[in-house]
Amino acid sequence: MPEWQNIKGLRTRVAGVCYIEGEEESIPRPYRRSMGRVALLAALSAIDAVKASGLSEDEIASQACGVSYGSTEGSVRSQMEYIAT
Repeated sequence: MPEWQNIKGLRTRVAGVCYIEGEEESIPRPYRRSMGRVALLAALSAIDAVKASGLSEDEIASQACGVSYGSTEGSVRSQMEYIAT
């Protein structure tokens, strides 16, 4: 991650980057426009998980169905924009 070179105290420059260009279009714009990168990745992962689950539409629509998701802190860019305001 060359862009991390100027971050003092960071002990690693190794990372895996997820490229989602074009995939985020599957999320309707009214939702997508307020989502940061981490939220987009979470939503796309949930969509993939539901598709791979093999559940029927009735099972997915059931109140007994849900998606469990975990993250560390969310989008650093969004946090920095919030702090700057």
